[in-house]
Amino acid sequence: MKKKTIIICIIQYIFLHSDYILDDMKYFKTMFFLFMVCFSIGCFNYNKEEDYYKEVEVTVLSETTLIKCCSPNFTGEREAMIVKKKNDKTDYLFLDEIRGFTYERGFEYLLLIKEKHLANAPQDVKSVEYHLIEELSKQKK
Repeated sequence: MKKKTIIICIIQYIFLHSDYILDDMKYFKTMFFLFMVCFSIGCFNYNKEEDYYKEVEVTVLSETTLIKCCSPNFTGEREAMIVKKKNDKTDYLFLDEIRGFTYERGFEYLLLIKEKHLANAPQDVKSVEYHLIEELSKQKK
């Protein structure tokens, strides 16, 4: 049952039984009970999103670049791959790991990867993981 439906039912109960609620002790007990019900409803996790996957074809360019990073775990310069997604003219700096893929400088790769989008990722963890499905090509540049 949805939160709104439950709250509407509670309000209807109060109006239908207002003569019963007028007694002070019964009113206190009823209001305490309703408060506990509303509080309990708020504690439930209704977010039932699930992880989803997306297959993406990307080109990893032969050059990398150094970028300055500041994070709780690392401060300084870090090497980033330059990546293009299929049918996208924009180049992206890619700091993440592609599991199952080992990058060699001087080669341009065409990869088929799986993006795993985590529905309920903790705040200190990235919400997308990348996995290599297939290395489509590897060319010396």
